[in-house]
Amino acid sequence: ILTNGDFENGSDSWLIGVDDNSSAPVVTDAGNTYYSVNVTAAGNPYDVNTSQKVEIIQGNTYTLTFDAWSDVNRPIIAGIGLSKDPWSNSTETVDITPTRTTYTITLSAADFGATDARVIFDLGAAVGMVNLDDVSLSSN
Repeated sequence: ILTNGDFENGSDSWLIGVDDNSSAPVVTDAGNTYYSVNVTAAGNPYDVNTSQKVEIIQGNTYTLTFDAWSDVNRPIIAGIGLSKDPWSNSTETVDITPTRTTYTITLSAADFGATDARVIFDLGAAVGMVNLDDVSLSSN
């Protein structure tokens, strides 16, 4: 359902928060482009995040798959949710490590849906580098 999940088109379709005029930070290393941010101060999980707006249909179940790694062991929050009040969401905390790993989580949109909902990665609750790549979302 997502576009540019591999970040090979830079930050295209990826936002900081829900600001349509922002661009998520990406880097290219050894020919691979991916999302990368260094969280230098821990705070609210949503203080540092990236998202992509996408239609989420209420009542559907979704599978979110992504690669993530860090320079330390740290948690991130990944999921789906609304891009405006009441910010309803379905998320899961995932512990990432310095080893690039593929994570797959199943999420339910039982109580929300919108044409401008989003995939969410909330990263601000812990310090350390967060790298994301090969993000995909499918409806089950």
